[in-house]
Amino acid sequence: MKDTSTTGTLKQIFYWFPRFGFLRDHTDNGPPFASEGFKTKLFDGEVTLFLSPPYHPHSNS
Repeated sequence: MKDTSTTGTLKQIFYWFPRFGFLRDHTDNGPPFASEGFKTKLFDGEVTLFLSPPYHPHSNS
């Protein structure tokens, strides 16, 4: 991805994920994923968001 902003990330998610289906998203606490705009857009699409705890990368898998 060239653009890792919240808007760019959401654009890619809603381009690719509907093709395969998704009901939940597990992400780290990176700036694009922790923003209110990201959370609001996912909730509008009825997607459950799970954030990994900070400083615990093992839980990303």
